Amino acid sequence: MEAIKVIKPSKKFVNQQFLIGGIMLVGGILAIANGIPYLLGMSILVLGMAFSHQNRKMIQLFEQNMEIKFAPLASAKFIKYGDIIKTEKVSDKKIFVHYKDGSKTTKLRIPVHMIEQDDLSKFLEVVNNKKAA
Repeated sequence: MEAIKVIKPSKKFVNQQFLIGGIMLVGGILAIANGIPYLLGMSILVLGMAFSHQNRKMIQLFEQNMEIKFAPLASAKFIKYGDIIKTEKVSDKKIFVHYKDGSKTTKLRIPVHMIEQDDLSKFLEVVNNKKAA
């Protein structure tokens, strides 16, 4: 099944992670001289996360449902458009999608800081159009 829209992490977010990982790597190398190896390990972890974020598909919008997977090791969530109750924009940095998960209502926070604004507006447009249909 081909996705209508695929949303990946923004380049700004990925570049920030690489920058932080690089700074930590330099600090880790300097800290090894003082006998503190922990920062080096953390920098490798941050750089690994940045590398895994580069081409990862966070949100895939299909005809009948969407697949959401924000973290590399998290399980994917499949949400049918018919199960979506509402989308709530609390502020420019907080957007929630309320949907039915079986018999209970679940609230999912969309990480706005990780998504380009164009992709975010397209996501909200597709979800609101499919929800209304």
